[in-house]
Amino acid sequence: MASFLPTVKAQGSALGSGRWWRLTVEQEGLYRLTTAEVPGLAGASVDSIGVYGAGGGMLSLLNSEVSTDGLQPLAIDVIDADGNGVFGDGDAVLFFGEGAGQWYWSQADSRWEYEQHAYATTNHYFLTTSCRERLRIATAATVAATEEESIYTSVAHVDNDLVNIFQTGQKWMGERFNTSLTSRTFTLQTAGNSGGTVKLRYALANHASVTSQFVVSTTGYTNHVGITSRLVYNTVVDAFTSTASTFTFNVTFNAGESSASGYLDFIELNTQAPLTFGGGQLVVRHNPGTGSTARFHMGGQTSGVRVWEVTQAGHEREMGVADGQWSDSTLTERRYIVFDGSSYRTPTAVATQANQNLHGCGAAELVVVSHPALLSEAQRVATLHELFDGISTLTVTDQEVYNEYSSGKQDPLALRTLLRDLKSRHASEPPRWLLIMGSGTYDARHLLGGADVPSVAV
Repeated sequence: MASFLPTVKAQGSALGSGRWWRLTVEQEGLYRLTTAEVPGLAGASVDSIGVYGAGGGMLSLLNSEVSTDGLQPLAIDVIDADGNGVFGDGDAVLFFGEGAGQWYWSQADSRWEYEQHAYATTNHYFLTTSCRERLRIATAATVAATEEESIYTSVAHVDNDLVNIFQTGQKWMGERFNTSLTSRTFTLQTAGNSGGTVKLRYALANHASVTSQFVVSTTGYTNHVGITSRLVYNTVVDAFTSTASTFTFNVTFNAGESSASGYLDFIELNTQAPLTFGGGQLVVRHNPGTGSTARFHMGGQTSGVRVWEVTQAGHEREMGVADGQWSDSTLTERRYIVFDGSSYRTPTAVATQANQNLHGCGAAELVVVSHPALLSEAQRVATLHELFDGISTLTVTDQEVYNEYSSGKQDPLALRTLLRDLKSRHASEPPRWLLIMGSGTYDARHLLGGADVPSVAV
């Protein structure tokens, strides 16, 4: 599943001028920024404040889904408590953010599925007090409902990346099984279950020269999964009936030979939970409906509650809520954030961001992408080719590329996007060579240690 693809063509990078901060976030939710988190906001014009970035998920492998556009503004809320137009104590910036991974609606499997990011553990957004594209959350137009809705899809998953079996590629496995350790249990809990179908998805791997078998079971569900030596990895998409919201899964491995190893990759659940708000904030996912619009009926706390529709980054909308009810088009999947202002998330890190403008750089036949520790040597190599080969060059760090082409997330496919951008803007002098300076690794997230440019074909 690809990250949000911008629709606004970049005219140079938004990071090219002004004051900027890079915000690090680890999970989805509504974030609040004040002068406590970002002291540099003090004294800024509230109209000049903006937050740029994209949602979670990896860049698409498909060339047809690649966008060369840069950072795009999110629709945010700037609360000017005293109405003086100047950001100070008591004022706040609200925005919806996502972690590196992403829950997305799978049309093929008719459920929400989680995409673990293969290259990053955190996502990033960029805050500015020099906003050139002011975008504020606006109230959605009122629509007439054709169906009533009082449930939503609650999701849960376990996905621990612990080992890369062949020490190559994107696929990491979780817990290991063998003849000495044949069984493990995993507990998943959703927000509730109104009864009916529980949608289940999990993946298993067999590292052996013969067929091995897994048995996956929980209350109301048992499945025997045989995995041959030729089919090393197997994803199971299934469903069962239950009224529970807490599920303890027992996974048993029956090794086909004494040296066999089995692995669990992940387990995911979708249940239909009652739409009830207990305070703080709540992410509400809604599957595509049979009707064109739905009226949502929310129980629990309804006083002082706000609801944003946050399905796609950059297109956030505020829903008109009355007595815990709101209406919206539901022909496609929807995601909302319900909140009462009593609890917000804060970035795990805030750092000053230097200006940069790869979207406005000149032509480069040789592009050198370097780990920051090797940047001076990378510049020497580029200068050598300029002087002796007469070619144009561009030398950048990998993080500079990520900042503009993958919202700051480490994603080597951003390098491909940089090359495509250069080619589209400089057709008469397109890039011909790419030199990556750093230690190649299959462990791009440094789960086992190390900190160099990931080794990925561009």
